[in-house]
Amino acid sequence: MNLSKTNTSTRTSEDSSTLMAKVMMLLSGSLIISAIGSYMGQGITSGWVLFFLVIVLFAGIFGVAAMAARSAALGVAGLAIWTFLNGMVMGPALNMYVQVLGGGVVTMSFLGTAAIMAALGGYGALSGRDFSAMGRWLLLGLVGLIIVGVIGIFIGMGHTFNLLYAIGGMVIFAGYFIFDFWRIANSENSDYNAVMYTMQVYLDFCNFLLSLLRFLTEVLGKR
Repeated sequence: MNLSKTNTSTRTSEDSSTLMAKVMMLLSGSLIISAIGSYMGQGITSGWVLFFLVIVLFAGIFGVAAMAARSAALGVAGLAIWTFLNGMVMGPALNMYVQVLGGGVVTMSFLGTAAIMAALGGYGALSGRDFSAMGRWLLLGLVGLIIVGVIGIFIGMGHTFNLLYAIGGMVIFAGYFIFDFWRIANSENSDYNAVMYTMQVYLDFCNFLLSLLRFLTEVLGKR
C-alpha cells in the first residue's frame, strides 16, 4: 500500500538524507512503543479481540494518513497509537515464540532483522540502481502470501508448508527493505512522507521478524 509521495524530479540529496533521518528516528520510537504494546497484549487469548484489532489497524492506516496530512504532530500521534495497537496484536505470537524458542533466540532474531534491514535498506538507498520495477512483483508476492496463509488456516499447515511459507515471507519482505528504502531515497522531504514511510518500513520489519521466527521454529523442530 503506497500512500506516500515519491517525486524524483524535485528531491535533492539533502532532502533524501533528512527524510531518511526522520524515518529512522520515528521507526526507533515506533519499535519501542510496539514493544510496550506487545508486552501488554501478550495475554490476549480471544480470537475475536485480535480480529477486531486487525480491522482497526487496517482502517488506522488511512486514519494516520489523514492525520499526517493535517499536521506533523497529529501524524506522529496517530503513528504512535497505531504501532502500539499493532504491538498488542503481535503480543500473543511473540509470547508464544519466547516460550518455544526462548527469549535469547527471539532477541537475536530481532537484532538480526535490524541488521538485515540496515544492509538491504542501505543497498536500496545507496546503490544508485532503479528498483521501481520491484514494486509490482513484490505486491503480487505479498497478495499470494496472504492468499496461501488464509488457505492454510482452513486446511492446516504442516512442517513443509510452514517452512516454505516462512521462507516466502522472508524473501518478500527482504525485497521490501530494498524497495522501500529506495523509495525513501528518491522522495521529497516532508513530514507526511516521514510518517507514511515509517509505517511501511515498520510493517516490513515486523513481518520479516515474524517470518524469521516461524522459520526458526520449524528448523529447530520446536513446535
